Amino acid sequence: MLHVASESTTSQPRGEYVAVPVRFDEVADVAHKLGLTPAQVRRLANAGILPVAGTTGRRSRLFQPADVDRLREARARQADARRR
Repeated sequence: MLHVASESTTSQPRGEYVAVPVRFDEVADVAHKLGLTPAQVRRLANAGILPVAGTTGRRSRLFQPADVDRLREARARQADARRR
């Protein structure tokens, strides 16, 4: 599991950080969720349409699930508009 530093709002003194577990999706996960190929996901990331949240030590791109969900919803709205 990956961790990012996040400012604490509990008992930590102001300015100190605590590790908070965060789940990211890799390219293959995103491709599966969106019904695309991994190459298409990389192109969306390269174009700035799908923000990259970070990379692994192997340089694999990581995406926030919320960004993937927003893109999936936008693609569904576009598909609905084309059907009308």
